[in-house]
Amino acid sequence: MVVLGGALSVVPLNIALTESSVVGGVSALILCWTLAWATWPVAPSPEELAHRELESIWQQMRPVYDADARHSLWAAWASASADAVELSLLERRPSAGPVVQGAPSPYVRHAMTSVDPDDVEEAAAAMERLRDEAVECEERGRLAFLAQERAVEQQAHRDALDEIDRRTRAYAKAQDATLEAETAAQRAAQAEAVARAIRKP
Repeated sequence: MVVLGGALSVVPLNIALTESSVVGGVSALILCWTLAWATWPVAPSPEELAHRELESIWQQMRPVYDADARHSLWAAWASASADAVELSLLERRPSAGPVVQGAPSPYVRHAMTSVDPDDVEEAAAAMERLRDEAVECEERGRLAFLAQERAVEQQAHRDALDEIDRRTRAYAKAQDATLEAETAAQRAAQAEAVARAIRKP
């Protein structure tokens, strides 16, 4: 009976261990699946591919630039198509935040013109004109940004003066009201004094 009782007491323990093993195995399987899903390579989106391409072009054309510029930066770019040389302006706008999967990309390509690849001299001249235009665009943007900053500062200064004027007028109005109240009180006291005086026989 003792042996049988011992054997019976072992059975639940074995069952419990078996259930724990199953639970642990399932948990490990779920963990492995989650890690595999998280690290599985995902094909980049069209936006991310476009962003990478424009960023690569920008690094070629403007390896040194002010990444914290608060106005658009510009560069000229030439690329080959089937039967022409495509000229475009690449704009790098001020950052709107971190780029996630290519968005929002600070880069915008503006197609400008195309030239005959057989006319090398004209292609070179057109590229020089495009570089000049890039410089002009950037300078206009810089000046516009500075003008906007000045306008904001001037508006803030006007707002501050308006606030001072408002407070000054409010203070003067309060002073006038106090003076009127004091004058009225004095006149009332004077009237009361006169009335008492003339009431005496």
